[in-house]
Amino acid sequence: MKSGASRWATATSLALGAGLSACGDGATSATGPAEGSPSATVRPAEPDSATDSATDSATDSASDSASGRGPSTAPVAMAVVGDLAVPLPHGASVPTGSNAFRVRLSESPVECDRLREDPTTGRGLETTLVHRLEPSGRRRWVVATAQAFGFGEQAFILDGTKSHGVNVAVADATRGVSATFDATLRGGPDAPSLRFSGAALARACGATDATASRSATATAGAVTPVRDLMLQVAGERFPVGGATLRSRNDRREIHLTSRAASCDAGDPGAISVRISVTRGAEKRVTLGGEAIGDQLTSSGKDLSVTVDFAARRGDRNRATIAVTADIFDYAVRVEGSVDALVCSD
Repeated sequence: MKSGASRWATATSLALGAGLSACGDGATSATGPAEGSPSATVRPAEPDSATDSATDSATDSASDSASGRGPSTAPVAMAVVGDLAVPLPHGASVPTGSNAFRVRLSESPVECDRLREDPTTGRGLETTLVHRLEPSGRRRWVVATAQAFGFGEQAFILDGTKSHGVNVAVADATRGVSATFDATLRGGPDAPSLRFSGAALARACGATDATASRSATATAGAVTPVRDLMLQVAGERFPVGGATLRSRNDRREIHLTSRAASCDAGDPGAISVRISVTRGAEKRVTLGGEAIGDQLTSSGKDLSVTVDFAARRGDRNRATIAVTADIFDYAVRVEGSVDALVCSD
């Protein structure tokens, strides 16, 4: 851990478009929940014939499963609580972010137009898969959230104290999701855990998440990337959709996100960078967003920040930014200028 840095996990709601990615590196793991832009680029896994075959096979199986209404002949995922084992042959999926999918699996048929509603029949599980960016610059699929439904009064949510494996063969807005899981959901203090494992197939339910307050299509059309600003994290460039500026006493904070600038707090999109400076020379940079998951903050020696402000014009304040930071091994660079939307606390 870097000196002068602090870290805390946050859950975020995801709402954007998505693309196909194949993962042939074997099972990957995530440690705890975390959870937003149409511009983030997924680096495909290294070409692998076995993975390609698995992807094609999984896609064919998903197509042959009567669009999720009839069970597939392939092995299905299971939800196991004590001696109770519930097969989950039905599934549906929808992208919730640039590199994220919400997947509902059930023992009963799953209708796409019902995804926006809470499940009313059968037992099953709903999970969010996110293609996270690692400090090395590689992408890795993780189980970001998961919760079970239909198991009586007992609620089961993802156990943040355990590692959760997932191997994604297909994750595509038009082809659906094919993945193999190995995750543990915890119940109450005296309740048993729920083990969720096996191969899952979920048909595609369109290019946007109906539950999102801002759909991927609408958001993508509304956001025009800032041309005069470069944002790079772990070697990957992220277009900046907008910036906001908040001031309190001697502190000024610029928030760069993949979304269009808005003073309303909400999902930042694929990437989020908060740059905080004070007249006393204290500087802090916080990295987050869908691609990162956690909120990671650095205020130590691995940080170089320069922000120059021009005169305010209306509700905008132009800022010229130069940031070089090492935040929990993520190399972060910001260079250029942006007209930040001025917001009041």
